[in-house]
Amino acid sequence: MRSLARIAVVADGQPLVFPVNFALDGDGIVFRTEPGTMLSGVRHGPVAFECDGTDDPSLHTAWSILATGPAIEVSNPVDLEHLHRLPLGPWCPGPLSIWLRTQPTTLTGRRIRPHHSRWSKRNDG
Repeated sequence: MRSLARIAVVADGQPLVFPVNFALDGDGIVFRTEPGTMLSGVRHGPVAFECDGTDDPSLHTAWSILATGPAIEVSNPVDLEHLHRLPLGPWCPGPLSIWLRTQPTTLTGRRIRPHHSRWSKRNDG
């Protein structure tokens, strides 16, 4: 499982994408942040959460998941105590003291199956 993804928000009328590390908690996705542009965008509208990866680059196989919906700031002390036990430490310097949870209203995915494109055949040597 991956632990790095992207959160897309709209802030000051501009779409912005931020890398985040995350954890799954039941049917929610949780991540941490500090006050700033991303938090402002989260508070003013829905978010898009995107995670992807490659299975075998030589075969051009990959996958992608997109979840959209509102994200809320977690402030209940009992919920925060639970979240602090999840395997989600900050990757960036600083405390990242604000916990956010998104409960996706839409969830889509895509798997790119093995194929042999003309590009890969031309570059096989």
